[in-house]
Amino acid sequence: MIRSYKYKLRPNKAFLASCNLTLDCCRDLYNAALSQRIGYFKQGRSIGLAEQSRQLTEVREMPEVHAILRSFQFNALRRLDRAYQAFFRRVKNGSGEAGFPRFKGHERYNSFNTADARAFRLEGDKLTVWRLGSCRVRLSRPVPGRPKTLTIRREFDGWYAVIGCDSVEQTPLPATGVSVGLDLGLESFATLSNGATVDNPRHYRRSEAALASAQQRVSRKIRGSQSRKRARRLVARAYAKISRQREWFQWQLARELVQKYDLIAVENLHIKGLAQSNLAKSVNDAGWTLFINKLFVKAEEAGRAVMKVSARFTSQDCSGCGKRGKKDLVSPLASMPMWHKPLS
Repeated sequence: MIRSYKYKLRPNKAFLASCNLTLDCCRDLYNAALSQRIGYFKQGRSIGLAEQSRQLTEVREMPEVHAILRSFQFNALRRLDRAYQAFFRRVKNGSGEAGFPRFKGHERYNSFNTADARAFRLEGDKLTVWRLGSCRVRLSRPVPGRPKTLTIRREFDGWYAVIGCDSVEQTPLPATGVSVGLDLGLESFATLSNGATVDNPRHYRRSEAALASAQQRVSRKIRGSQSRKRARRLVARAYAKISRQREWFQWQLARELVQKYDLIAVENLHIKGLAQSNLAKSVNDAGWTLFINKLFVKAEEAGRAVMKVSARFTSQDCSGCGKRGKKDLVSPLASMPMWHKPLS
């Protein structure tokens, strides 16, 4: 299997300075490449990733550019190329406003990546990156498999390393002989075919008041002031807390389902369309797509099977007699927390 693992860094001053310098260089390269593409378009010409990569080799004769690892710089060009491809794909599909690639400010470019496994080395809790230096890593779990890619990411509370590994071994679980169907919803996050329900935690809804207060604090500050920067960090902290709560909840639920059932059937919902309806905020708060992806990941690791089924009439067709009719999916167990009730 191929998996990515995220660890928090404990950088020293030298490593931190190198990361900031590399990030600024990659951002400048991204903006320069975007400006070049716009200029070529105005002249009726075009330029792609291959040509810009060749020009990067020439630019690297400058000492300040040569000091940065080339694979980090190439990743910036490839990121721009993917943004262009996604833009033209949206134009072709006619999906509303296409969203042309934009220039990246200081706070809109927060990571750099290398796909060269020779550029970094992890020995125990010490991470060594070519031309960046070394720093300690908070190893919250061992790194399985063989490290192949490295992404250094800057977040509001520090720097993180995302290590992509291949050859990760499966850990199959013993068969239980039980299958289950999963009906995702908003009243309850999930209703199982055996009648059990899982509460919808509504992490964003519960934090709306705190978010509104933090955002109002930002609006009262003077632009460019240090107090405004501190207020913006509080907003980022609030959003990160919501995201991490959602992540934890979904991983735990996916793990529990995979441990109990050999086969899990889940609705193939048109989530993108639902996210554009009047239920958009609640749908995005639930994060169904993220949960389904996690369910597939956990199932693959445990040797289980997950399948998507058509969502048509799944809430109205009786699994026993096949009769169709509106049914109440709210269970008396819905008021109980997920971890206090069995799922089988």
